[in-house]
Amino acid sequence: MLFISHLVHFIECATNNGNRPLQLTQQQRQDRPNRSRNYQAQLESRNVVPITSENTKLLFNSNPILMGDSLKCRLTIVTPDIHQFNKDYTTSIVFLNELGNQIQFNPIAPELFIPDPSYFEFRSKAPEFFNSIIFVAKSRNMNRSDIQSPQYKYKSDENYFVAME
Repeated sequence: MLFISHLVHFIECATNNGNRPLQLTQQQRQDRPNRSRNYQAQLESRNVVPITSENTKLLFNSNPILMGDSLKCRLTIVTPDIHQFNKDYTTSIVFLNELGNQIQFNPIAPELFIPDPSYFEFRSKAPEFFNSIIFVAKSRNMNRSDIQSPQYKYKSDENYFVAME
């Protein structure tokens, strides 16, 4: 019997005591706060740690491997906020010649860092001749400096990369 009384109460509440279900007028819908806008304002008002070269590190998890004309890397971005990093920076693998000049750079899509920002495997087409590589984050904001990983020198006779200090 108690179950039936709860069921009747539920049905009455759901149908507005037997009347038509409540419908918001156009004016009432416009007066309601925009939840997505409020959520965005909350996100913007939180204490955001600015991303700097001091609190952000770009790392190769292990030595890169050259397989034919393809470079295979395991990369890590250590930063306070990976989503903010992806908004503020573009990331690339940069190939350098013996003089340290850029030969080729291959952009890395930021979406690739979203599932697990701590670890990321990347394959890139390598130029025929190069001396070393670096992982670079270029700032979209001219007031900020770029961030880069340590440089890895390629030992072609051993097909091996060595971190340079």
